[in-house]
Amino acid sequence: MRKAIAAVLCVLFLAGVCLLSAPRVSALEASASGSVYYLSEAGSDDNSGFEAAPWRTFERANKSVKAGDTVRVLAGHYEGAKLTAKGTAGKPITYISVESRKAIIDLGGFPPSSSEGSRISIWGDYTIFDGFEVSTGQAAEGRAANAGVAVYRCTGVTVRNCHSHTNDRWGIFTAWAADLTLENNECHNNRREHGIYVSNGGDNPHVVGNTCYNNGGCGIQIKTDGGTIHGAVLEKNLLYDNNKVGGQSINFDGVAQAIVRNNVVIINRRSGIALYKIDGGEVPTANVIVNNTFVNVGGSSGILLNDDSHGNIIFNNVLWSAKPTEMMEGNIAGNTIAANAFGPGATFGEKAVTLSTDLAAYFAAPDAKNFRLKADSALIDMGLGECGGRKAPGDDFEGVSRPQGGAPDIGAFEYAK
Repeated sequence: MRKAIAAVLCVLFLAGVCLLSAPRVSALEASASGSVYYLSEAGSDDNSGFEAAPWRTFERANKSVKAGDTVRVLAGHYEGAKLTAKGTAGKPITYISVESRKAIIDLGGFPPSSSEGSRISIWGDYTIFDGFEVSTGQAAEGRAANAGVAVYRCTGVTVRNCHSHTNDRWGIFTAWAADLTLENNECHNNRREHGIYVSNGGDNPHVVGNTCYNNGGCGIQIKTDGGTIHGAVLEKNLLYDNNKVGGQSINFDGVAQAIVRNNVVIINRRSGIALYKIDGGEVPTANVIVNNTFVNVGGSSGILLNDDSHGNIIFNNVLWSAKPTEMMEGNIAGNTIAANAFGPGATFGEKAVTLSTDLAAYFAAPDAKNFRLKADSALIDMGLGECGGRKAPGDDFEGVSRPQGGAPDIGAFEYAK
């Protein structure tokens, strides 16, 4: 599905990435790092769990696995579960779909022991959940659970290569989850809220390479009640057609010391990224927003700096709207702003580039949502290698190294001949 979306958008980042397969060995033949077990539609929870005698349910696997074990899940339909078994930093517990997204978790009731009623809820430290399709049903009132995948009160969890859609509130939801990695997931058509929601504490979340679209709220929201989330990294995410109900494409509430880089945000309704303090315990500060492309066909601002957000560094971004508007709003003076491209409307900061209303003058095929740079684009070599003591990223949305010329290009894409 992600490959098809990438083709439609002409954005090829990670389209060629293939899911790595674990060795096809039985639990008895596994290495010292752990045993290998199997789930199958044709399996039974009375079996041994070895390849020749697989289990049927995640619940059964959760009762047996230990740190370092792997559960390989064959193509088919499965019930959700609450996963509480704990791995360690050196020996995670891994659940992996043998064929990417062919193991589909969409059966049965929602786990009664999960406080959020999610299809899969992960409570065990150092769990890897890789390559599944997860859906709770029709996204209508009373017909779907809150989230496809939820992560609660644990450390070192990775959710990657998953397709979580058609849930009542969120594709992926996390709370009090430290050192979290959400990578290469596709989250869409989640009815009331966000594609990805990182909430309530848990420092150092890495949200990388995800595609979020057609969600009622934000594409990605990072927000905490009463505390502060430090050290978040958002990079190489593709967000479009969100905000059907509310929110911005990216929301930061009580977020500090984050890096937002090389994201492509195509905004149809509201702003690109909003920094604010409503429930968070700290005004957003010391965040770096660099080399992103915000294209807004609807006319809202690209970046909002609300509630005295200050000390943030904002450089090398494209901020474009189809209508004359202020593409940056709020506490402008309290932040370091340089080398951004605005168009049309007001510009802000040093070395600002003014864009015309004609996107085709700068980008390869904007009507096809292809925002790679043209060979003669005015954005080439116009960025800064460093601003406010923070360096520009060393590559772009697609992994092309920066800079290709005398200076980095502005936006998420670096032009390469």
